[in-house]
Amino acid sequence: MPQQKTYSPAFDTWVSDFLGVHFRDEGCYDKAVLAAEMLQHSRAVSSSELIEMVRRANAMLALLPGYDHEG
Repeated sequence: MPQQKTYSPAFDTWVSDFLGVHFRDEGCYDKAVLAAEMLQHSRAVSSSELIEMVRRANAMLALLPGYDHEG
């Protein structure tokens, strides 16, 4: 049985603050990624958590209506 990943409290707070219903546009994406980088820089989250945070922010951006997936 795969083990469930556990994340730091800072990670959980970041998800709640940046990836909820308020994620509306690329500006929200930029703020989310910057906040994630700042949390990793201050060692509130690990490098692997930072990667997961950016992955989740990317996924949210890709789900936005009208987002150009081809770049």
